[in-house]
Amino acid sequence: MADDDSPIRTDEHLIALRGMWEEMKLLGRKIDRTNDRLDAVRTDLSARIDRTNDRLDAVRTDLSARIDAVSERIDGVRTEFVRVLADADIRLSTELLAVRQTLDGLNALLRERFASQAELLKLRERVDRLEQRLPP
Repeated sequence: MADDDSPIRTDEHLIALRGMWEEMKLLGRKIDRTNDRLDAVRTDLSARIDRTNDRLDAVRTDLSARIDAVSERIDGVRTEFVRVLADADIRLSTELLAVRQTLDGLNALLRERFASQAELLKLRERVDRLEQRLPP
């Protein structure tokens, strides 16, 4: 045991401990530099994320405005389409009424003509009977 307490042995331990202490201080400085670099990266990434969020907000605002404009245009087209459809429906109804009136007129004319032909045939038959009664 006396050997372990010798001043030489204690000096070696102190030298080893001082060496470890110096290595720990060096390691601590390296850790501090690494932390500083990590802080710089975090700050840079945070700034980049903020800029990206600002761009996304601008895109969202722009898209929202464009969607609103397209919706208004669609509403305008729909309104115009309904008006054009209603106008076409009125024109078609008017034309169909005119065609119906024309057909009714033609129908009446044809009935009249057939009635006249029937009477003409009756008259012709009467004339033929009368001619048969008359001497030649």
